Amino acid sequence: MILKPGVDILGIKPETMMAVIIADSVWKKHGQELVLTSVTDSVHSKYSRHNSGMAFDCRTRYFNDSKKAAVVAELKKSLGAHFNVIVHTTHVHVGYKPMRVE
Repeated sequence: MILKPGVDILGIKPETMMAVIIADSVWKKHGQELVLTSVTDSVHSKYSRHNSGMAFDCRTRYFNDSKKAAVVAELKKSLGAHFNVIVHTTHVHVGYKPMRVE
């Protein structure tokens, strides 16, 4: 795993770091090194989970569409229901959003 120049991880939450480690293993399984493109750095909306260390973005531009779909499906399965995985053109956003289980 590498950080894109300028990426800051100061304030990352343990749950988010666990998700980064899982994402790293998924990327490696699919033949790519995980590149974090944003964590607590950059300008995000007021309510972004990035601001509280509960989200990160990872590069996907080196995957073709079918490989990206497979990577995302595996990541979602590995992370479970407490994480949102949102696909963008050049990256995947992962946010920790704990849900009450009853």
